Formats: sequence, structure tokens, C-alpha cells
Amino acid sequence: MTRRAWTRHLKDKGKTEPRSRKSPCPVNHLIDETCGRRNEGNARVHERMQIYPIRAVPKPTMTHADRWNKRPPVLRYRAYGDLLRWHRASLPTAYLLLACFTPPASLSSKKRLQMIGYSHQVKPDASNLQKALEDHLMPNADQKIYDGRCIKLWGHQDLVCIIDTRGLRLEIADVALIAHARTMEEIPMLSALIPASGETQAG
Repeated sequence: MTRRAWTRHLKDKGKTEPRSRKSPCPVNHLIDETCGRRNEGNARVHERMQIYPIRAVPKPTMTHADRWNKRPPVLRYRAYGDLLRWHRASLPTAYLLLACFTPPASLSSKKRLQMIGYSHQVKPDASNLQKALEDHLMPNADQKIYDGRCIKLWGHQDLVCIIDTRGLRLEIADVALIAHARTMEEIPMLSALIPASGETQAG
């Protein structure tokens, strides 16, 4: 580096770019979802249910070399966290993670339609999906989580749904309606998913 370039580098070191009032949507070529406005548009946030049109990404096995080695699984994992934080997602101490995945495009349309609402029993693992969510949204306080579940279903669209289950009992049949929704507007409210005997008194 020449002396002129070094002098310019030291002069510009303390300068920071002015932050715009509206933070831009994180862009990554490995995750092609358009996230729209924060908590608006294609994202739905209710009192106890958060729904984001994002494909759930598991936490990969990482080594020290991943600090500089840009492996695609690690980049997808980091971009996934950026999208969750950009949407201002939060994680309660008792939660149900519903991850919906679209069936493979290589299957026929009839087969894809038959898979909707059924359990997703292929990679990624449910435990790795939970670990990714907890590390992104509770990086230093995940010990406070006392009840965490993950349900994987085939759906019409890729979704990450975080439900606050404190004082609730929810099963697969209760949340399967979310996987059958073709658009974000068709997703039912949480009150429509809770069975008549589903509410319990929190201890």
C-alpha cells in the first residue's frame, strides 16, 4: 500500500455511512425470498403467533475456519438469522416452531398436492432447526427456554411460524391448517387453531 493510500485509509477510518431511517432488506443470493417491509406485507405478526415467509435453515456444524471460509451452508444460516432479525422476530420462553417446506419441484403436481399437510421426515433435522432459531433470537439467554418444540410439515409455501405456547396445548392437527394455506392471507388466526379444551392454566 502506498503512502497516499495509507493516509487516505487512516483519514476515512473514523467515518461511518449515515444510517437510513428504513433499514434495507438483507439480500443474499443463497436465500431468494423477498421479505418486504418489516412485520408488514407478507409477514404476519399477532399477539402470540409470528408467521414469516422464510424457508427454515438448520444450524450447520461449524469449525474455526468458517470465520473466513464462506461455505454455502454457513452463508445460508447467517442470512437466515439476518432475515429473522430484520423482521424483528422474537422467541418466547415456551414456543412451538412450525416449519413448512414446499414439496420438491421434481414431483408431479398431483403428488405435490397429496403431500400438503403431512409430516416432513427428511432433512433438515428438527433439532437443528430449533438450535438455529434459538441461537439467532436468544444468543445469550437460551437457558431461559423451558419448553421448545418443532413440527415440520409439507406446505404450499415455505413458512416459519413461531407460536407462544405458554398455557397452551397444541398438536400437529391443530396447526396443520397453516400448511394448507396457499397465501399469507389464508393463514388462520391462533384463536381458530386452539381447540376448545386446549387452554390450560399456566403454572
